[in-house]
Amino acid sequence: MEKFILLADDLGDQSESGILRSQLLQDLAAKLCERLNQNLWALYVDSNPKTGLPVFDEKLERQKQEALSTLEEILKRNHINFKIDCKSGDPASVILTEAKESARLDFVILGAQKKTGLKKALLGSVSEEVVRHVQVPVLVLGPEAQRHKFKIREPNAIRILFLSDLTAASSLAEEFALKFAARLNASLTFCHSVGHKISHLKEMIYSHRVSTKSVDLILKEISERAEVDLAKKIEQLQTKGLNVQSLLLKNEEDLSMNINSVVDEKYDIIVMGTHSRGKILTSFLGSTARNLVLSSAVPVLIVRSPLT
Repeated sequence: MEKFILLADDLGDQSESGILRSQLLQDLAAKLCERLNQNLWALYVDSNPKTGLPVFDEKLERQKQEALSTLEEILKRNHINFKIDCKSGDPASVILTEAKESARLDFVILGAQKKTGLKKALLGSVSEEVVRHVQVPVLVLGPEAQRHKFKIREPNAIRILFLSDLTAASSLAEEFALKFAARLNASLTFCHSVGHKISHLKEMIYSHRVSTKSVDLILKEISERAEVDLAKKIEQLQTKGLNVQSLLLKNEEDLSMNINSVVDEKYDIIVMGTHSRGKILTSFLGSTARNLVLSSAVPVLIVRSPLT
């Protein structure tokens, strides 16, 4: 039974940023379907943000039809089997309902809108809800990736960065990342940020007035252990004939800052796991996952742990 990719978007946003987001999502979905040899299901949901009911606007309807026609042309040109559904209602609820009813869904692609002011640390409400509750991986094209007009590299040149905490909590995401890279014939880099962990431990330890000498020894051991564990992981995978590289980040700063400093034009997709346990996109790296989605210049693919 063939699987498919679900592209979820809102054609009702015909602002300059909304149109750009839709175009980038359509291009990304089409290219991934072509390279993974999968079908595409494009799902568009209209709603009034105040009432949840659909709003009819003649100009908007014309613009939406033009956007749908463009998408159809792209998919036909690339010989991709597809279906396009336009539904009304609460976007998050409709996406989750449709996704839940299909056993053939591989992963979801959607965009996260940029928030400002007090909401700048949050994803759009639809993205938050889908990531929290859908049972399949979600590829999120964040506001910075949209601003950079992200486009995936040509076949055989794609590079994937997998974030691991080097524990069993990352096993499901690791399995997905390995298969995903193989299917795309992409290079895969295993990345662990010991610097992120150390910076948070320092805050906690110093607050308890532990001597500096003791702290330095503890942190040195943590860094050395992480280096050994990552090397061991890479050796295990390479022994199986897998083409993987390693990247250990030692800068003592937030992971999103660490990652963004190395991603620049080097990687196409970031894969990470999350065991949020129902909280808003709290991954094994805490709220850093949310910060990464919001600040990354490339899409972030989030794989939920069965513990969520």
